[in-house]
Amino acid sequence: MLLTLPKEEGILFQDETEVHLNPKVGFAWMRRGKQQLLPTPGTNQKAVLSGGLNWRSGRLVLVTGARRATDLFCAFLEQVRTRLRRYRKIHVITDQDRSHISKAAKAYLKHWKHRLEVHLLPAWSPDANPMEVIWLVLHQTITVNHSEVTLGDLVTYARQFLEECQPFHLKLPKVYEPLMRQLKKGSVQLSCVPI
Repeated sequence: MLLTLPKEEGILFQDETEVHLNPKVGFAWMRRGKQQLLPTPGTNQKAVLSGGLNWRSGRLVLVTGARRATDLFCAFLEQVRTRLRRYRKIHVITDQDRSHISKAAKAYLKHWKHRLEVHLLPAWSPDANPMEVIWLVLHQTITVNHSEVTLGDLVTYARQFLEECQPFHLKLPKVYEPLMRQLKKGSVQLSCVPI
């Protein structure tokens, strides 16, 4: 599907991640005898980023919400549908989170079936989604040992970081290599199961 996709169709790998106001504690370089202090604001707050990596351009489509829910997933799909008008049809490859297969999500997709199609990755396969690598880099760079005081500042900082890193140079994870070899030989057709 990835190699044989017509030019008028697009593919996005989609996933969500949480950013927390209380910083994750991680390794940091410090001078000998000095210790970095991490302020903790007390009661933790979180925001959820829902992002999709465009297979062709390496650019992200990103929306933010208060929690991981169907509303956030549908807001992501709406953003994709309206921003990527150059594609006749858009394929979204994602995991099997409940918010992706809920009745409301299916109703939204049924209404826009001529423009959007969601394909589900196998259960428990985070290594099959390139978005996981982007989230890992985001957390290692931004949310570990951060000193932001408000959740809004942290989300803005995370979004700015992701914007400056674009375009991402997409390399498919190793789990795709056997399929890609067979596809190049013509011995298998790669297809995803839509929801």
